[in-house]
Amino acid sequence: MGHSYIKFSSPTSNTVATTTPTKRILKKLIVSVVTTFVPKANPDYDVLIDTVHEWLLEINIEDKKPNREIGIDKYGQTLLIMPWRNNYGYWSDNNITYDYFKEAFKAVDIEKVEFEIKWDAFIKQESLQESYEFDKRGFSKYYRHLEQSGWTYDGYMTFAKGKEKILFDTSEAFYIENIDSKVRKEFQCKNINNFINIIQNHTSC
Repeated sequence: MGHSYIKFSSPTSNTVATTTPTKRILKKLIVSVVTTFVPKANPDYDVLIDTVHEWLLEINIEDKKPNREIGIDKYGQTLLIMPWRNNYGYWSDNNITYDYFKEAFKAVDIEKVEFEIKWDAFIKQESLQESYEFDKRGFSKYYRHLEQSGWTYDGYMTFAKGKEKILFDTSEAFYIENIDSKVRKEFQCKNINNFINIIQNHTSC
């Protein structure tokens, strides 16, 4: 069975234009159709699906239905691929076909190589161990320490806890900011032990 490949903006994200009442109604209708067809069988990725900015799909030419899918975030990074491990698929195994994607979501055709490069890169990243410098989500050891210590990540290189924020400028520099006073101090990520000491000595959390 041959395949074709498409991509389109996620109908559940802000990428669907909503500048007029008509378009807002259209978006609502599209989302209701999607949630009617889509199965709830993605334990690892259900929490990420609403943050998908763009979808890439592999379509079976014979029945025009999705075979594999890739979710991309607003920064162009691959968030998820499906089917994968225990995640059955968001668009897979439903009655939405190629023609519907083209008409309702304004999907555009892409080359197979664009899909395969992203798919293979994600699998390679997933094979990395958690002890590696960056884990399979792209989180550095500094991010993992904050996450494990109860800091909340907002998706924009910023963590928050109580009245304090930690903002990463680069992989080597970060800031600690008090939300009330807006006072911000800059530090360097020299190593994980130094990073932990800074967090302990310069925050109240």
